[in-house]
Amino acid sequence: SYVLLTSVFIIFSLFALFEVSRISGLTRTIYSHPLVVSNAALQANISITKMHRTMKDVVLFESEERVEGSILLVDIEEKKVYEYLDIIKTNILGSEGQKLEAQTRMHFSAWRSIRQEVIALVRAGNRDEAAAITVGKGADHVSLLEKHGQNLAGYARKKATSFMIKADESKSRLQFLLIAVFFFVLVCFSFIGVYTTRRTSRAEAELRESRQLLQNAFDHAPIGMVLVDPVGRYFRVNEVFCELTGYSR
Repeated sequence: SYVLLTSVFIIFSLFALFEVSRISGLTRTIYSHPLVVSNAALQANISITKMHRTMKDVVLFESEERVEGSILLVDIEEKKVYEYLDIIKTNILGSEGQKLEAQTRMHFSAWRSIRQEVIALVRAGNRDEAAAITVGKGADHVSLLEKHGQNLAGYARKKATSFMIKADESKSRLQFLLIAVFFFVLVCFSFIGVYTTRRTSRAEAELRESRQLLQNAFDHAPIGMVLVDPVGRYFRVNEVFCELTGYSR
């Protein structure tokens, strides 16, 4: 019984350690991949929105200094977007995710030529034409980029959901095994308890019967009988022995 229960606990402990390690790994994966990708995609969308808003300032501002300042802000946000895209490229999982990132990067790079066209028109004094491009194909391109960003974030959330499902499955397996082992051990201990109690009771009954038989044989023997200790002292005598010797018990 001891070997059986010890083996069960060892197997259960090893399986539990494996499942706990698996759940921990899935949790780390959720953090280091889908959540990082989702946050980076959202931050990239924010920077793209800032760039588009600043490009409108480029068209609206008449001061050359303010125009150049706005262009500088656009360049700063552009670098941030590329940094976010690099984070996504490093952490996104699966070929589909890599494809989405590549498409987003390609369309973002293509937006640069549209912005440069707008900036060139503003510097040349053609603000109306620059404004038309900004609110026309420029805005359409920004909408496309935002859609790609949403797709990246959605893909990351789907990955996170799939990892959570796997983690829940591992947790369910661990819970089932824990309950199964608990009832198995409970049944084993109950069986051992009942078996041991019965064996002990039977052994005690046999011992009492044996002692009673010995006592009856000793007390009612037709001859004198005595029990002595190893040094020869009497510690039990029967009635016949008392009558033979004339001594009291």
